Amino acid sequence: MEQHNLLEMSIIGTIINHPFLLKESGINKGHFESKTNVNIVSVIEQLMNEGKEVEFVTILMHQTPEFVGGASYLTTCMDNSNLDKFNGRVVEFLDKWKQRETRRIQNVSLQEGWSAQEIIQKLSDLDTTRIDDRKSIKSELVKYFEMPFNETQKVDTGIGSGITELDKLIEGFRPKELTIISARPSVGKTDVILTIGKNAGLRHVTTMFKKRVIPVVFSLEMETELLILKRLIPSTVGFNRGKTKDLFNLLTAEQKDKWSSDLGILSESGFEFFDKPGQKVSEMRSKVRLLQNEYPDCDFLVMIDYLSIIKPEQPGQNRNVEIGQITNDLKTMAKELGVHVIVLSQLSRSIESRPNKRPMNSDLRESGEIEQIADMIIGLYREGYYKEEVNNQTWQPFEFCVTKNRNGGVGTVTAAYNRFLGVIR
Repeated sequence: MEQHNLLEMSIIGTIINHPFLLKESGINKGHFESKTNVNIVSVIEQLMNEGKEVEFVTILMHQTPEFVGGASYLTTCMDNSNLDKFNGRVVEFLDKWKQRETRRIQNVSLQEGWSAQEIIQKLSDLDTTRIDDRKSIKSELVKYFEMPFNETQKVDTGIGSGITELDKLIEGFRPKELTIISARPSVGKTDVILTIGKNAGLRHVTTMFKKRVIPVVFSLEMETELLILKRLIPSTVGFNRGKTKDLFNLLTAEQKDKWSSDLGILSESGFEFFDKPGQKVSEMRSKVRLLQNEYPDCDFLVMIDYLSIIKPEQPGQNRNVEIGQITNDLKTMAKELGVHVIVLSQLSRSIESRPNKRPMNSDLRESGEIEQIADMIIGLYREGYYKEEVNNQTWQPFEFCVTKNRNGGVGTVTAAYNRFLGVIR
């Protein structure tokens, strides 16, 4: 006996009660797993094409009752109808379809010997299923009419990093975009995203922007406790993070006096952490979507540490194909959820063999697809990484090499980095 899942039944029931939703949602019969549900959608499409009314009886009698699961099944579907939750369920429904199609494409590609480019193109085509992209020039221009005459009405340049010179160059982290931040190990990538996240999370406290930003960190390698104790607390309170091994004896009286107030400030940043190793993009997307439901009036900045340890949806493929698809999935997540996604990436060892070790896009490890898909690529360079005398300085130069930026400037800006505190300014 065919198994029917409640999600598909709810989608079917809502469409039966509101047939216009079939075209409006972009759903078609190919998205359904259940053969019975495929048949029901086929009947609804035929009835609409014939100009006939779509209702319980016409669906049931268009061919045979058994073809559409019978009267009892249709009734159960309609009982599970929910117009208010339809849009959210469609997103979940299409996510499940994409996961099935991804597995199918990868299996067929192995059997038929597809090239890496063919596989990536087929997988990319899965992201064209939504039709919520229509915008008319009239409705769009309404947003801009008052801008020259209203000082407070400015173009949203996205979420700032809090690093002044970097913000001047990149003009913020915009919604629906993907940024790759790359560097060699131990240059300071994690400190960068924690600095950006903390500055963004405290924006409503320290600036005129009152809309809160929730920084979401997927730490696939380091546990949350270490990120907070070894990174965030020292950079906020202002003490050498080596002291975390014995806070009672090593903190000064002044540091202890400000401990409670500084931790109170840090708590206002609103960080949300997920540190389960081996997470897939689909898992991350679901978790961010739940947070959006919990904080509907907030913006979100999603940061992932790091790219090459994200688990592919279907393992066992060529590694370049896997990384390309993971990157594409991250970009799709950013667009569908309306968030900015920052993901850390390692640079290849080949950078060490040339005199100028500042990163270039070609240094990205494992996949040229990263360069094509990302909206922005920022390479990190720290002279102290290579020169001990510089590395021992309290404050050392820290370069952000913006090598790609679809909607802003490119170039190199220099900040100051205190590796003992984990502070970048």
